[in-house]
Amino acid sequence: MLHKIKHYLVSSDFINVLIIFLAVSLLFGVSIFQSTMTWRTDAYFHMSRIYDISQYLHSGQFPLMVDVHAFANTGQAINGMYPNFSLLPFIFVTMGLKPIAQYQTITYLFILSGSLLNYFVFQKFHATKLQALATVFATFTFINIFVQSSLNLHGVWSIYFLLPLAILSIKKLSEPNS
Repeated sequence: MLHKIKHYLVSSDFINVLIIFLAVSLLFGVSIFQSTMTWRTDAYFHMSRIYDISQYLHSGQFPLMVDVHAFANTGQAINGMYPNFSLLPFIFVTMGLKPIAQYQTITYLFILSGSLLNYFVFQKFHATKLQALATVFATFTFINIFVQSSLNLHGVWSIYFLLPLAILSIKKLSEPNS
């Protein structure tokens, strides 16, 4: 039985993607269904950005560089400092959710998409499917530290998951035949 499981982990991207999906859902998706959250670090700040961008999208407008709902509705040029382009697709997909569920779902989607992306990027670094899966699971430890300390910084998620892709791109560009 153990041999069969190892065979599937070594040979099947589908099974490994399913395992990643289930693990991310169990570890990070449960918070989507909570009606409250801990307000530490920048959670309110990011929720306000997400709310403001959602309001623009609901009204059929493109978000401005000035976040008019931030800092007690006084406004701040937040979207210029924290580009919202990485958030836009996730906000668009989650616009129908309540603010806390939207915030938690966006975090979940960042972790899920980043984990799946890294699984395939690690294979491009000549890791086996099992090694790529193990590396993705090892990153869950670091992600959990951020989540448990409420450092759900969406820019950190995008950088954290795009770093292996950036390194792979630099490696490919530096090859003589590229």
